[in-house]
Amino acid sequence: MSTDEIRNKLIKLINELVFTEHSEARDRELAVEINQLSPDPKWSDYVFWSDDYFKEDETIDYDKLFKKIFNE
Repeated sequence: MSTDEIRNKLIKLINELVFTEHSEARDRELAVEINQLSPDPKWSDYVFWSDDYFKEDETIDYDKLFKKIFNE
């Protein structure tokens, strides 16, 4: 899988995790998938425990997040 494919998949999964209602089981499934794709095991800290990666409109700033998790 290319880096662009990984990023697109991560966007889809993180958006589902953060912005949609789903069961706890689906929550765990999403986290496992994201953990497998993300090169940074602390990705959830950046999304759930920091406002640094959110824009004013409360969407995720994926450019900034990916710079962090992909060490760019």
